[in-house]
Amino acid sequence: MADGWGAPRGTIQAMTTTATTTSKDGTTISYTSTGADSGPSGAAGNKPGVVIISGNNRMAHNYEKLAANLADNFTVYVIERRGRGQSGPQGENYTLQSEIEDVQAVLAATHSHNVFGHSYGGLIALQAAAQMPDIQKVVAYEPTVSINGSFDLSWLPQFEAAYKSGKTVRATVIFLKLARLSMVSTWPKPLLYILATLLLSGKSGKEMRALMPTTPAEIRETARADSDGSIYHTITANTLLLAGENGAKPIIEILPALKEIIPRAAYQLMPKLNHNSPDLGPVAGIAAAITNHFKQV
Repeated sequence: MADGWGAPRGTIQAMTTTATTTSKDGTTISYTSTGADSGPSGAAGNKPGVVIISGNNRMAHNYEKLAANLADNFTVYVIERRGRGQSGPQGENYTLQSEIEDVQAVLAATHSHNVFGHSYGGLIALQAAAQMPDIQKVVAYEPTVSINGSFDLSWLPQFEAAYKSGKTVRATVIFLKLARLSMVSTWPKPLLYILATLLLSGKSGKEMRALMPTTPAEIRETARADSDGSIYHTITANTLLLAGENGAKPIIEILPALKEIIPRAAYQLMPKLNHNSPDLGPVAGIAAAITNHFKQV
């Protein structure tokens, strides 16, 4: 759901190219590719393709470092999700299904069968795998799956009211405090206001403000996707669920149960990592886990 609040831009500028495809509803979806070696345009060539789905408030460039760490073994395609960059707008009729159809379009365009999703992107990845048997392997890092109300999203009205009234610092504090996605949620509010002010300053802060309008709809879809978990029993893909030991507690608490629901699933808790590790780093351990999973026969 919301993983990159306050994350600076990645420092690695991997060699990438950008292409576009068209989703089912006609929306243009842009994606970057890193590590392509040969083969037709838009295809993975001799390397298997991996499609990365970003989390809330993140863009494709935030996963440059992770893509670069995977590029020796895979052609890595990072989706620029709706409402970002060269992709089309989120749209008034936005749903989680729209994101699933976007993933399907990129998988078809790149001839890929492996998916990595981070946070809200992890939810998209699992929901897509539940519908698409062509997805062979999935890695979801702290996916914002809610089972029987496990993910409390009752703070959305407060966030949206603050955002719509132009109080972006207050909106960010509400998010940081109540989403419980990082250790800063335990900080007192005065410190969170200082942190939020710093996060919203400079170039990365400008990007955060620009992406903030996409957050309410994505949170609503996360809440709407709450279920008894049985939908995930239909996943046929070999699935790896990852979490950081310092990650989001509401997610970490539900992943062992989710592992038991998905027929072919494993769960791994990664030492010292947190909810933002796929985009903020360190990414080496995550890249190794992804590589090992996708290379399994």
